[in-house]
Amino acid sequence: MTKESLQSSPMRLIPFGTVFLTLFSLSAQALEQDGSASYAKLLHAIAAEDGVRWNKFGSAEKKWLDETMAWLKNAQPGAAEKNEQLAFWVNAHNVCVMKLISDHLPIDDVMKIQGFRDRLTCEIVGAPRTLIDLESGVIRPLFQDPRVHFILWWGVRGSPRLLAVPYDAKTIETHLSQGVERAIRNPNYVRIEKDAKKVTLSPIFDWYKYDFGPKDTDVLTFIRSRLPKGDAKHIPKKYSQVAFATFDWTLDQSKN
Repeated sequence: MTKESLQSSPMRLIPFGTVFLTLFSLSAQALEQDGSASYAKLLHAIAAEDGVRWNKFGSAEKKWLDETMAWLKNAQPGAAEKNEQLAFWVNAHNVCVMKLISDHLPIDDVMKIQGFRDRLTCEIVGAPRTLIDLESGVIRPLFQDPRVHFILWWGVRGSPRLLAVPYDAKTIETHLSQGVERAIRNPNYVRIEKDAKKVTLSPIFDWYKYDFGPKDTDVLTFIRSRLPKGDAKHIPKKYSQVAFATFDWTLDQSKN
């Protein structure tokens, strides 16, 4: 799939018959005792403020990733509250991104990986799932929270960064809010040129605009409501009055 086709349809919803959409989770005890411990070690080793330390991805990191993947593959449905379920699926998505990239290292552009988002799969909860399956077949329709777009890591510069800790039920709400805050104040997501009277947004806001509400202008309301008043007044009322940046598909990679 080309960059152009991915940019035009990364948000497509998967038919409900294609992906088993029952809410899955593990108990908090299982979450601590199984693969999340290995995932925590992996994140601590390679996730940095300025990107992922792929140059540090060695035998220990591969072992932790394999253990995490085995855990996700064998995870079973269980009774849990919504935040635990959401944390599980976001972690699963981000681990799958890491698995698919690590299988193709060294690489500088993830779009050189054929089928990266729509054909290559990871075994999650007993079924092969693509990244689009996880995002648009599970996370988006089940949780219906646009803030997930600011914590779902795509492994590229244009996406949110990978945090050095796994998400869990206790922290997921905080991370959702912090993810939005980082995005809104990041010129790669929202750039306001006051003198030029121009507003440029990340294409993520365009691709997923209807996750923010039934009208295309709802995404502008979402942004405006989270900016300081001095900046909010520059966000236009009409969707046609904003520009969208070119998405950066280069590998999310630390310089250290």
